[in-house]
Amino acid sequence: MGHPRHGGRVVGGISLYPSSISGFLPIADAFGLALFTVIGTHKALLLGTSGVVAVLMGMMTGVAGGMIRDVLAQRVPMVLREEIYATAAMAGGIVYVALQALDAPLTFAIAASLSVTLGLRLAAIHWHLALPVFAWVTVPPKYQDANAPLSTPQKAKERVRMIRRERTRR
Repeated sequence: MGHPRHGGRVVGGISLYPSSISGFLPIADAFGLALFTVIGTHKALLLGTSGVVAVLMGMMTGVAGGMIRDVLAQRVPMVLREEIYATAAMAGGIVYVALQALDAPLTFAIAASLSVTLGLRLAAIHWHLALPVFAWVTVPPKYQDANAPLSTPQKAKERVRMIRRERTRR
């Protein structure tokens, strides 16, 4: 039966401890992203769309499942965060369309696309890779213009700045 302190049982390779499940779910999500990206891209090409449309349809098909999951879990969808998610799906779709255009065997195109998507996503999970985040920020004027009359205040300027992970908006 097991010791009472060892309450976590292994069922089908998944431990019942929440910490190990939380480590397993992103990996399972990466596999789902890769699979549905290939399925969506393949189906779009079968329907006669252009390569660009097929890549976008594959990316949307792959990302949609994760978005639905995140919305139901009341979280910000992963695709709207800085994680490499939609980028991995797009790269996999591009590989699939390019190999199909070069008349590569279907199984090779599928395997290569799955590998690229899955490899990028798993690398992003393992090494915490992220894309830069850009935001509109208001930059106060640094100095008073010498040519401007003293009665006219300098306006703050709006700029797009890259926000790094460890920094906050200013």
